[in-house]
Amino acid sequence: MEGKLRDMSTAFANAGIINVALFRPPSGFLFPWQRKMVAEHDFAHISANVVVGDWKDVDAQTIRDRVLKKVRPGSIIALHDGGGDRSATIAAVPMIIDVLRQQGYTFLSVSELLALNPPKNAVTETTLDMEMHKH
Repeated sequence: MEGKLRDMSTAFANAGIINVALFRPPSGFLFPWQRKMVAEHDFAHISANVVVGDWKDVDAQTIRDRVLKKVRPGSIIALHDGGGDRSATIAAVPMIIDVLRQQGYTFLSVSELLALNPPKNAVTETTLDMEMHKH
């Protein structure tokens, strides 16, 4: 993993992207030794805390209902855009946004969310794909 983090930083730098501070591992999970390594590279570990199985064969209403059941202020929702037919996910997104806005949520970038809730250290349990903050 050490080499992959270094390669990732190099690839971003070669693309002209600097100051990358957020890291989302595949599947969003890190072992404790990996968390330490991520912190040593000055990345904050960011993962979703609302995962609803939208990659499975489910309809838009089911996706919406699952998200709305799990979401809380500060939640980060993972929805998938690849790996098969995502028409149900695409159809669910405006429904999710409409209901959450009606409930008083606003949508923020991860950086904005972290500014509101700064991590206690470089590696955070705060869990990227859609972020909410409720006023």
